[in-house]
Amino acid sequence: MNIGIIEMLIVVFILIVLGCVLVGGVALLIAVGRRHGAAAALGMLMAVMVLPAILISFLAVALVQKVDATQDMPTVATARSQTSTTAPHHAVDAPAFTITASPESRPASWSTTELEDFRADLYPSMIETAGPLAHLVAEQITQNGLLPESDTDPADPLIINVRADQSFNEDRTAFRSTFAKSLEKRFPDARVLESDHDDAESILTPSANEQTIVVSLSALIRKINTSAAWNPRIPSESGHVDARIEGGNRSVETRVNFVAKPWVSHFEQIVSEFSIKQFVVGYSESLASTEAEARQSAMQNAQSQVQLTTFAKNSGIHTLINETNVIDRFAQKLSRPYGDVWREAVLIDLSQGTMQATAIGHAAAATSSSIMSRANTVIATLIILATIAICVCGNLLTQGYRRKTIS
Repeated sequence: MNIGIIEMLIVVFILIVLGCVLVGGVALLIAVGRRHGAAAALGMLMAVMVLPAILISFLAVALVQKVDATQDMPTVATARSQTSTTAPHHAVDAPAFTITASPESRPASWSTTELEDFRADLYPSMIETAGPLAHLVAEQITQNGLLPESDTDPADPLIINVRADQSFNEDRTAFRSTFAKSLEKRFPDARVLESDHDDAESILTPSANEQTIVVSLSALIRKINTSAAWNPRIPSESGHVDARIEGGNRSVETRVNFVAKPWVSHFEQIVSEFSIKQFVVGYSESLASTEAEARQSAMQNAQSQVQLTTFAKNSGIHTLINETNVIDRFAQKLSRPYGDVWREAVLIDLSQGTMQATAIGHAAAATSSSIMSRANTVIATLIILATIAICVCGNLLTQGYRRKTIS
């Protein structure tokens, strides 16, 4: 058994204190015996002996509780995780507790509040940046004077040529099409054309009565040296999409950032791809003024979808999933002229590996709470008995004065 220096110092200190108490007690008994007689000294000795007896009883109860807690606590190797749809395990070596966790309702989603007036610092996929990027491009075209002059004949058509290079890989056509459709909504009178950036025939020469704006799209996709939380077989990705806007003799650029977390917007697809796992996604139910509030709201939403119960022996310990079960999260800051707001989504894995730690942690917390409750009861009893002992001792010390006859 290894004993540290701190433990040794504590033991020495306790022994010194006990020695001082013993010497002081003997001296006090001698003084009481000389002043009030042997009966008073004997009564005080009996009262003083009550305190060590109570202390020994308290330590014995604490030791028994510690042994019980050790026997009740299972190890990670024996912990089991079951879904509510699985038959209970009745093996001989069944653990002291099991845990059930399963989604009880379909996941919620972010509010469909119109967010065109907001600018997000990050998006959960590259394709989802297409609409917001088109909104930013429309603002740049309007604010930087790239539209035809006011004295131009309204009949003269405006052509917006959207071009995308090969950096989008297989998402090239889908991104360009989504971007062009969003741009058409903001310029309903313009002709929005789509073409490939490397197609020489796509470079249009405007006629005398036409004005052309060219929007060139390019993407940068970075592979991160960590596996995706929902799929360890693929690396994590992040990046940004740039848009260069050219009209007349002017050009401006804008950019949006993204990180690949498809579970945020396409959770059903992730669930279908990994049916052996049990994922739950929680969304903050409203826009929050701080990131912490958005995170709390997302956790509460996830907790409302899951029933998680830990069974210790024959008594149920009901608890909720917590931060330790979160395997991925996506926080998004939305900027607006009058202040920023936040929203967040959290991904939780209810499969066996993540639930073992949760089960053990909550069982330990429940056992510790039970021990503390019993300890508080013992301490309260100790205080009451010590008070009684002090009162008895005080009575023995003062009864001689009270029995004197007043002349």
